[in-house]
Amino acid sequence: MELDPRTEQMNERREKARQEVHARAKEFVDDDRNVATLTLPTGMGKTLTGLDAALTVLEESDMESSPNVGRLVYALPYTSIIDQVAEQSHELFGTGERGERLTVDHHLADTLVSPPDEPESVADDAVENVAALLGESWRSGMVVTTFVQLFESLAGPTNARSMKLPSLYGSVVVLDEPQALPLEWWPLVDRLVELLTEEYGASVIAMTATQPELLSAGDREPFSLVSDPDPYYDELDRLDFVLHPSAVAMLPGQNETGGETNDDAESAALPYDRAGELVAARADDGDSVLAICNTIDSARELVESLDDRTVSLDVNEVYDELLDDADESTESISPEQTRAEAVRRQRPGQPLLVHLTTRHRPCDRRHLIDVASDLAESGEAVLFVATQLVEAGVDVSFDEVIRDFAPMDSLVQAAGRCNRSYDRNRGRVTVWQLAPPPNRETTPASAVYGRGESLTKLTGQALATIYDGEPMPEPDVTRSAVKHYFDLLEGRGVGADEYVEFLERAEAEQLGRLSLIDERPAVDVIVTRTAEERETVEQIRQAFREYRWEELDDLVESTADWQVSIPVYPGDDDTMEKLAACEPLFPDTDRLVLDGRPGRHDGYFDATDGVVIPDTSVEARLL
Repeated sequence: MELDPRTEQMNERREKARQEVHARAKEFVDDDRNVATLTLPTGMGKTLTGLDAALTVLEESDMESSPNVGRLVYALPYTSIIDQVAEQSHELFGTGERGERLTVDHHLADTLVSPPDEPESVADDAVENVAALLGESWRSGMVVTTFVQLFESLAGPTNARSMKLPSLYGSVVVLDEPQALPLEWWPLVDRLVELLTEEYGASVIAMTATQPELLSAGDREPFSLVSDPDPYYDELDRLDFVLHPSAVAMLPGQNETGGETNDDAESAALPYDRAGELVAARADDGDSVLAICNTIDSARELVESLDDRTVSLDVNEVYDELLDDADESTESISPEQTRAEAVRRQRPGQPLLVHLTTRHRPCDRRHLIDVASDLAESGEAVLFVATQLVEAGVDVSFDEVIRDFAPMDSLVQAAGRCNRSYDRNRGRVTVWQLAPPPNRETTPASAVYGRGESLTKLTGQALATIYDGEPMPEPDVTRSAVKHYFDLLEGRGVGADEYVEFLERAEAEQLGRLSLIDERPAVDVIVTRTAEERETVEQIRQAFREYRWEELDDLVESTADWQVSIPVYPGDDDTMEKLAACEPLFPDTDRLVLDGRPGRHDGYFDATDGVVIPDTSVEARLL
């Protein structure tokens, strides 16, 4: 297929970056530092470039020592993008020596690695036990996992997690998007990386478009796999950042009231009726728009505002009707079918609306993301309203991205979904500050990212260094403002130093209590939308009644793609009372089941909004 000149130019830049990183990865092997950074803008193919660099380090290290030493460990912040990286790895490596065995390890994964030989005389359950052991101990050539699995295993390993540690010897560990690590963990992560390099002989590559001052590499600058990132950012000047007046108010001394406090800035926040008008105007121009909100109820409020101001076609409902029509035939619905049906129903000039949050099932999220991406790529006026779940690792490209005010790295990640591969002459990223949703007292930005000396305040200070009232070119934000932001963070002395002290004093009990994620109590709700899914639920209940425990575990694991987790906050009796109306998956389990068909569990599931707890008071805090 013949590519247009801009796509060819983009591919040439990606290949230039890959070749430079590949060459410098060989130099990194001979350097006395074991920590490297890979800094490239979004859309430059960092995943494949980083994988190539890691394999190069492994191969060059093998040549200098003994063959087949170590493995590639690829760690990410979010489970939502692990499967994508694993799929790319399978495509890239095929069944070669390094790619023949790949482990995907996170809390929802079925972590199995088949033994090299499976004699017919060995019972199936014994083979499965060996496969589980190999998977959980990271014995494959490549492991794709989360920061939680990697760093919590190093900091305070349980018996099960300690099985992973021997596999880290001589390995190459890629940290994808390290800035997403919780700030309080930064000093401990720096110390754990030092432990990895000194005690395990591992090499570490930190890879991101917004590189934080996180890893010390033994009080020295880490080795840079890109000698000078600036030219790559300058060449990738594909969009402008525009600050809406509500966002300008977040800059020091710039809010409309002339005050300096956070409350003054919040008073300038944008109401949802005006936000809906702004997005609707973009639809009238035929643009595709991705609007990223900070909270679930904020996204829902924006969708309602759009419904009032446009005659949009709800793609979520189109998908729901296709599922319902194909229900009894058990046929699966492809994104191509949903896209084609939405376009068939679309009236001339009618925008297409897609809504996604973590209240939608993982399988439905992937489906609708693919649909929205295809619609935008084909030039349709699609309005995609979502929470932060689309910010990292989601390959979509829109004419305009609108982002509720957030920390600097989130703004840059969101911008990576705009004009991603030069699909348009020039993209636009608008930053606004949305008002509190109904019955809320604080803006979504303050509710999620804190008040006072918050990350959003530091973002405002960083943007103020480059903002002159005009649209800001992409490199000014992604390089100059980002650098200033991380300088401010470093000067603020982020991180919990006591975490490092726990490690130095080997306080296992304290380390074991640390967690990279906010472990809020939550209820897992399995939403069934097809006959096949309902049949699986019946098989689970039958296995429970017949005491077939291994089969029960396997069947429950197979429902992970249909599960939505509903956090329950202390004292929130209202949510617990409403969830009690849902049927348990089987006796003595916390998992609940919702039938997603129309007319069943009305008020608890909606095609557009996903799982809904009627009149709950905590939805604004759920991301």
